[in-house]
Amino acid sequence: MPGPLAKFRLLMFGSDEILLQVRSRVLSTIGCETRLVYQLEEARQALASSDAKPILVVICHTAEQAPADELRKIALKEGVPTYYVEVLLPPKHLVSDVGAILKPEGRQVRAANAGSPGK
Repeated sequence: MPGPLAKFRLLMFGSDEILLQVRSRVLSTIGCETRLVYQLEEARQALASSDAKPILVVICHTAEQAPADELRKIALKEGVPTYYVEVLLPPKHLVSDVGAILKPEGRQVRAANAGSPGK
């Protein structure tokens, strides 16, 4: 995990503002700086940016299926892994899963529940 000054940039996508804010705060405890987006176009622009490109896209269960699938395709094109957050994933599991992905050896590997829901 990073030192106290290092930050991992994440892009979090979903439709429940409060839930995304809570999950963002939880992930900040392990050095994540999370940009919250609620529209596909916002996410597309964030992934296209060379200045602040995220190293992981977190898709919450509150995102509608079609935009979530499109975001996965965009992220894949950009070489950014995605992680799908289950409905009632406890904070401890969220931190564990994302932390494992962010380790140097885990950045190329998706978490067990990454990808489409139910896979």
